Amino acid sequence: MAGLRPADLPDWRPAAVTMAAVLGSWLTSWAMCACLKLPASQVNVLVVAMALSASRSLARPTVHPYLGWARLLALPLIGAGASLLAHHTYVCDAVFVLVMAGAQWVRRFGPLETALALLLPLPLVATLVVPGGTLELAGASAAGGLIALCWATGTQWLSVRLNVSGSRAAFDAAREAHSRLLSHQTQRAVPDSTRIAVQLAVALAGAIALGRFCFGAQWAWPVLGAYLVMAGNQGRGDVVHNAIGRLVGALSGTALATLLSGDIPAGKWLGVVLMFVVIALAGWLRDRAYAFWTTGVTAVLALLYGFSGHVVSGVLVHRLVALVAGAVIAIFCSWFLLPVHSGQTFSRAWSDALGAAARLLTLLADKPTEREAIAAAQERFELVAQQVRALEPTWRLHQRFRPEPDHPADRISALSDIEARLDELAAMAPAALSAHQEELDELVRGVGTMRRRLRGG
Repeated sequence: MAGLRPADLPDWRPAAVTMAAVLGSWLTSWAMCACLKLPASQVNVLVVAMALSASRSLARPTVHPYLGWARLLALPLIGAGASLLAHHTYVCDAVFVLVMAGAQWVRRFGPLETALALLLPLPLVATLVVPGGTLELAGASAAGGLIALCWATGTQWLSVRLNVSGSRAAFDAAREAHSRLLSHQTQRAVPDSTRIAVQLAVALAGAIALGRFCFGAQWAWPVLGAYLVMAGNQGRGDVVHNAIGRLVGALSGTALATLLSGDIPAGKWLGVVLMFVVIALAGWLRDRAYAFWTTGVTAVLALLYGFSGHVVSGVLVHRLVALVAGAVIAIFCSWFLLPVHSGQTFSRAWSDALGAAARLLTLLADKPTEREAIAAAQERFELVAQQVRALEPTWRLHQRFRPEPDHPADRISALSDIEARLDELAAMAPAALSAHQEELDELVRGVGTMRRRLRGG
């Protein structure tokens, strides 16, 4: 997490929209619990987690006729289920592992399933620190899920003027990308999505067992370390790269919040304000580096322990060691248990990006007047190019230790140059494009050469 310049900072507006949903959900939940004379701490924590998840899910470019209804049904069930899972019996632990792994596995089926799966992890992670709820509190948490969904939907609606879920072209592009990914995966005896889900399940189960037997009251921290390192990985190289930044972020966030929570009396509003400040900063900087998000998550969990009065002297070292232990378990599982090789992941993403670029170039060269088709093709290309760019940090690190000709990191740079030029060409009027026919032909030949080289290699 190197120093940030103003030009490097992500747009603050999406984070502001999310925080508006979070604050609105929290205040509404607090008022509901006050009216019903229920303890608000557990319900509010779950509501905040669900508001964050719902905002993230709604912000994705996903259009589906049943998505709204699916969210409407899913969030109350998630709220009630998370409240009951917080009892942390052995059965609850097993359900926790299966649901977290299942949320990873179902993403293989398409953007609808991915949007719903994004609703699950944060509320389940929140159960690591909230006490187990009664049926009455489970009902309140289900209502909290509806509250979170209403606030997330309302704030997104206001921010994009009725365009809550993005364009149909973006959904079609996402569905097409998932279909190609699934076709690639089914060529293997065990698809990559299944491999990563199994890795996550074993890592979480191992972290829970280690926490229970070795860390006592701090048992949740190895689980958190394992999840933060494995979340959203795209291969074992990606896990190792993630472990570096995310673990540094988690350790720093835990250390800072644990030290601060010792100076904040339990139940005081200062702790709540500090938690919201941390959530806002972490959500804002998340797109810059996921390590900022892990810093925020672990800091908030540490502050929640302090806010609920669970501050124990000398606990910091135990938490830090537990986080490292969980990360080591995650790395071990990703490397040796049904490993997903990063090179194969890159080759698939690279092939998809070149194919999308070729389709866009063909339209620009041969059918420059079909603006809707060009816009859809451009959106598809930008989506798959984004998937390639997501792999860049891992391959930049790899290039430092193993430089070689035609390294994946150099290909990603070349793709960024192609994307910038295609954006300029796609913005031109049909008459202006005719003056760039020679350049278009050259780009078509260049992309075609790269595709043939990839198939030949």
